[in-house]
Amino acid sequence: MPRLAEVVACNDITQRFALLAKLGSISSLWNDSAKPSKGTLRTSVISRTIHNADSECIDKLFQMFGLTEQVCNGEIDVWDDELEIEQSDDIRTRLKDIVKCRNDIAHGDMDRRPTRDDVRRYLIFLTHFSRRLDRKQRQLIERYESFAASS
Repeated sequence: MPRLAEVVACNDITQRFALLAKLGSISSLWNDSAKPSKGTLRTSVISRTIHNADSECIDKLFQMFGLTEQVCNGEIDVWDDELEIEQSDDIRTRLKDIVKCRNDIAHGDMDRRPTRDDVRRYLIFLTHFSRRLDRKQRQLIERYESFAASS
């Protein structure tokens, strides 16, 4: 924090850029192979950051663990065995729909009643999306294990 305060306090724009450039080499926030800073993964920190299961919060959670890419970008192929239909769902759009439905119900919107098909669609999407998240977390674990082995 003292170094970041030094950057903010600097009035010379050239010096500010030089100080910012130095932060990149010392901060784990910009170092892909570094472990998260001590205290970053405390329950109180995570619970302030992750308040809903929307795409932004899921991305933030994975970023806290060191993943640089956003896990909710793009589409996901979803297969419905019952209807024998395959479709591609935009992850952010589908999560937004699911979270909005959940929030409407949780906050007393009596007009919001998901149909049986809605619930089936949500479950199928979430099953495929959870597999994607599992792959991403395994990548993180492998990266930390290889980092620990090389240290």
